[in-house]
Amino acid sequence: MVPEFEKAAFGLKNKGDMSGIIKTSYGFHIIKLLDKRGIPPFGEKKAELKQMISRDSRNEASRLSMVTKIKTAYKYKRNSKDKRRVHQQLRQQRIGRRLGTYKSR
Repeated sequence: MVPEFEKAAFGLKNKGDMSGIIKTSYGFHIIKLLDKRGIPPFGEKKAELKQMISRDSRNEASRLSMVTKIKTAYKYKRNSKDKRRVHQQLRQQRIGRRLGTYKSR
């Protein structure tokens, strides 16, 4: 926010108060205070903020960047043959649990 505008806007105290003419690099302004709201306590907004952050595309970009760095650091290589074998074992375990024949080691 432009300092001149900020000073005038936050200088208004009561609903309905109006500033004089304010000149900024964007032009001339007259500001009227319509409403003033306080900031709710962090505890009340925490869940909402977490949800907003998790849906943000920057969060996904950050997560992908971290995964890429970890894969590079540990020299990760995808092994499709092993992946298929593990998936098959997991499917067999799930089927065995449903049938009651699977015994964990």
